[in-house]
Amino acid sequence: MAQMDYIVNNLKNFSSSVEKYVHLMNIYQQNEKLFYYLIINKVELVMPIIYTPTIGQICQQFGSLFDNPHGLYVRYTDIGQIKSKLQQWPEKKIKAICLTDGERILGLGDLGANGLGICIGKMMLYTACAKISPHICLPLCIDIGTNNASLLKSEHYKGYKKKRLEGKRYLEFMDEFMEAATSLYGKDVIFHFEDFGNHNAFELLERYKNKYCSFNDDIQGTAAVTLAGLLVCSQIVDKRLFEQKFLFLGAGEAAIGIATLLVAAMKSDGISEKEALKCIWMFDSKGLIVTSRAPETLTANKQRFAKNFQAVDDFEEAVNLIKPDAIIGVAAIAGAFTQGVLEKMASNHKHPIIFALSNPTCKSECTAAQAYKTTKGKCLFASGSPFEPITIKKKVFKPSQCNNAYIFPSLVLGVMSAKVSIITDELFLCAAKLLSKQVTADEMKEGILFPPLSRMQEISMTTALSMIDYVIKNKLTTSVDANSRRDALVSAHLYNADYHCPTDNKLAEAF
Repeated sequence: MAQMDYIVNNLKNFSSSVEKYVHLMNIYQQNEKLFYYLIINKVELVMPIIYTPTIGQICQQFGSLFDNPHGLYVRYTDIGQIKSKLQQWPEKKIKAICLTDGERILGLGDLGANGLGICIGKMMLYTACAKISPHICLPLCIDIGTNNASLLKSEHYKGYKKKRLEGKRYLEFMDEFMEAATSLYGKDVIFHFEDFGNHNAFELLERYKNKYCSFNDDIQGTAAVTLAGLLVCSQIVDKRLFEQKFLFLGAGEAAIGIATLLVAAMKSDGISEKEALKCIWMFDSKGLIVTSRAPETLTANKQRFAKNFQAVDDFEEAVNLIKPDAIIGVAAIAGAFTQGVLEKMASNHKHPIIFALSNPTCKSECTAAQAYKTTKGKCLFASGSPFEPITIKKKVFKPSQCNNAYIFPSLVLGVMSAKVSIITDELFLCAAKLLSKQVTADEMKEGILFPPLSRMQEISMTTALSMIDYVIKNKLTTSVDANSRRDALVSAHLYNADYHCPTDNKLAEAF
């Protein structure tokens, strides 16, 4: 299609990814249909522009870049009238809301109202990856202040310029929001929580998961996509999950979420929770999580994974003592997987598993080049943000990206289509197993842990349809049954991406 090709070629004229993002948003403003046609048909090209790693830079500059941000702010000043605020959004048949309070944006910390950019990007991926109609999606920022001093002083910051709302008042505000949204959009509207601070993320997940159709992508989505990658690794190294040891660098939302789903996966293989927990080790800012640590340094989530083991405050020494099959970085500490760590992993295992999952790229625990070169190409590597292929002795290694976009669009499409009212933990285990089966034997021989992004829509559709079967079989929905046509259930929520190009001689005028 000539007009799309023109845009693709035009992107090459921009020197920075931020400029490319702004250009794409200008196209979105001028011609929404063309924009979605582009991101659906060129998902591999545009994903790094509209989401990680570029989106981190966009959020840092959000207030100065955009006057019309394509999302909704619900502010502390709206308390008592949140329903009226939601009614201002032009689309009325909302089926999914992606929301953040901006407290922990990627590995960049508290960006307050600028975090709306994350939700906009996520919901664009709903359409790019699973063809979900953007008109039933609402990107939203809960703007209840920020503790970022530089933002509070910035003339470009458009958010609520007060310190963050906390404690009881914060929960009351969130309760009003959840009630208002379900009263407007129905009890099966999906709440996709994104980049909340650790404490609030876990508290809100527990508070709402059995009352609303909700999930936390940083805890549950990251867990599912990481588990899928580890299941593929298990096939390559020919070991069951419970025959391996996993050492996490970091013990926040992502680490606890991944570890919890790992335990569930091992239990589904027939071992006890006690035996499964023995396989998982965690290392946080105070060192290895062991039972002898001061109680005030261990949250309830961390206590579950504490080991009766000596105290260790050096990560490389922990790797040396534990000899993990896999190290999983989720601490947003750039360079934490040092040469010494990588060398020890390579000396202990034929195919060491190295997952450097922190986003954006500047926070990655190591680069793909460092991992492959230090391990002499032996490692099974995945990262949170994309890296370019690496050539070692004429062999090309293609780094895998452990991207939540493999999970949340298909999960949402499946849940939405099957009219599931509660998103249970078992749905994430199901999604992880389904994704792991999408990697071919030939790809595994090349050390590729996730299918190519070019197959994203096929993967999302296959996963969504299989999830509908799963929820019907396991009686997780009462709204559809085995006689329902799955394709009809899904197609009701899809975007019509058909686009008819204006005549070629008008291209230059338009763009």
